[in-house]
Amino acid sequence: MKVVLFGATGMIGQGVVGECLLDPGVDRVLAIGRAATGLTHPKLRELAHGDFLDFSAITEDLTGYNACFFCLGVSSAGMTEADYRRVTFDMPMAAARVLASGNPQMTLIYVSGAGDDGTGRGRLMWARAKGKAENALIAMPFKAVYVFRPAFVQPMHGVTSRTALCRYVYAVMAPPHDQLRHHPGESDDSASQVSALTPVELSNVISAFEWEIGGIKPVSTRLDVIGRAVLLHTDIAMFAIADPLQDQVNVSALASLHFGVALELIDVLNRENPKGQTDPVVLGWWRTVAAVLGERRETVSAPAFMQRALSLFPADPEILVMAGVLHELLVSPAIQDGVDPGASIRELWASIGENQRAAERCFRDALNSAPQSTEARVRLGRVLVERQRPEAAAGELARTVGGDTEPRLRFFSYLFLGEAREA
Repeated sequence: MKVVLFGATGMIGQGVVGECLLDPGVDRVLAIGRAATGLTHPKLRELAHGDFLDFSAITEDLTGYNACFFCLGVSSAGMTEADYRRVTFDMPMAAARVLASGNPQMTLIYVSGAGDDGTGRGRLMWARAKGKAENALIAMPFKAVYVFRPAFVQPMHGVTSRTALCRYVYAVMAPPHDQLRHHPGESDDSASQVSALTPVELSNVISAFEWEIGGIKPVSTRLDVIGRAVLLHTDIAMFAIADPLQDQVNVSALASLHFGVALELIDVLNRENPKGQTDPVVLGWWRTVAAVLGERRETVSAPAFMQRALSLFPADPEILVMAGVLHELLVSPAIQDGVDPGASIRELWASIGENQRAAERCFRDALNSAPQSTEARVRLGRVLVERQRPEAAAGELARTVGGDTEPRLRFFSYLFLGEAREA
């Protein structure tokens, strides 16, 4: 097999050229690029070419190949849409036109990325550009076209990215691939690698994320930069999940990647606080994400996340309330209707009772920390009604119907109090 490769000096390309040289089924590798790979091998031939929008001068060199790996790509950070399109769409199309005309039996492998948007209507510029390139390449007259959309690639054997932003992500996400299979709420000590970076190094990375936003206040410390990175990665994950135009098959991987990075960095901030003190950014992050998971009625990731949050902040009233809300949600008809139909009535009631007891415990703990929390008391009253303890419920709810109670909570107070008195 004869292989032509574009982007051999990049992180993906380095890995591909190495595997091709090791594979006994590959007889020849032609690497097209502006810079030399620095490799020497009997199978490898390198061809320097400066204009990746016009390959007419080397058409003959690109004839007689069985496969092409197109691994050329750049980060969209700091680029206009026109410039990014030139690299991501115009360049692969220019190469594909020459290759298709001279190699009708060629198989093209295009390395794209998770979250790419083939509809052209998504919010993310880079996703639209890559999606358009995928569609156009698939329509080319090759024997076959395969598009790979990796969400995370673990470089091996000394391969490194040339992009500072990617090196930052790998510093956060190491060690290898298992790191990505995180459970929400868990973290890993690998984030400590980021703490070794200087404020300038980290600031340059964060600036790459924020290049479109004007008036960003300069940061002065490493922890300030890490705090900003936490918010950025969390926002990217949340926006990806919420975007109805995104390809939902790929959006989970994209959200998982960015949420995992946020978890690693928030753990750095938490560990570096003086003993006995709580960083308001750390606490605010756990509270906010807990509230978002509750608002979205998320029952897959939320249990592990809440368990982690409570282990860090066992007496925080807001986190305790959200943990209680999760247990209430788990006994709701919408969730219970999806329980294994083969479960016995005894098993179903055991699950319901266990979650109701856990909810009561969370709300009582929240009130121990913040006796003035009306929401915790109203929710406690409701749980007590559900647990068939109407007198206790009425006692709690009667304390929440005063004039200072927020109208929405007062409405529910009267509603649940009525249920308790009628029971």
